[in-house]
Parts: sequence; structure tokens; C-alpha cells
Amino acid sequence: MTTLACCADLMFASRIGAEARAIAAPIRFARSPDKLAEILAEAERIPLALIDMAIDTLDPAAAIAQIKQAHPTARLIAFFSHVDAEKKQTAHRAGAETMTRSQFVQQLPTLLREALVAPSPLEGEGRGEGSA
Repeated sequence: MTTLACCADLMFASRIGAEARAIAAPIRFARSPDKLAEILAEAERIPLALIDMAIDTLDPAAAIAQIKQAHPTARLIAFFSHVDAEKKQTAHRAGAETMTRSQFVQQLPTLLREALVAPSPLEGEGRGEGSA
């Protein structure tokens, strides 16, 4: 289980990494299409994917589509500058939840904690009453 972050802004990525380290949440960063493909192939489960819509080293809409295909249960959070309505619409059309950067910064600790305790989509299947 690991959180995925697509963010090329080194200052912002270090902030995300610091928040993850503070709660011992595993996180990997994809700053290129090749690294994204590698992480998606290697990760057993990605409960949370954080996509910076300002990333210029990969196509954020295509990244969202790839993540959805490889890890359909991942929660997708796309963040953007509050003045960039076009990027918000692009992220929304691609199927991600959207937040301004300031909302994202405020909610990041909660998002990471929730991902850390998120149950596997297979937990509970075939167990309990009524299963043979």
C-alpha cells in the first residue's frame, strides 16, 4: 500500500513528503510518464493518488486515466491554482476530485491518514455470514 503523488514542483513535493513522513505513510512520487508506469506496475495497492494539475513533466489528465485503469479503487485528488478553472474542469472530466492548492494543503494530513487506514477493497469478501 502506497500513496502516489504526481508533482514536479520540488518545494510542494517536499511538503507532501514531509507530511507523509510525519505519519509514517508510504508515498512514491512520479514526475515522468515512465516513473508513473513503474509505480503503477509495482504497487500492490494505491488507496490515494495526488495529482498536481500544474505538472509539466507529464499529462495530468492522462495520468489520472492511467491510475484509474491500474488501480480503480484509488481515491484521486487533483489540485490546482485557485485561478485556473480550466485545470479544475480537466481534472473533473478525467474523474478526479478537485481541490485548490490551499484546500489541498489544509486537507493533506487528513487525506494521508485516511489512506493509511483505508481497507483493501477485497477485505471482507467471502467472509462472514452467508458465505460458504
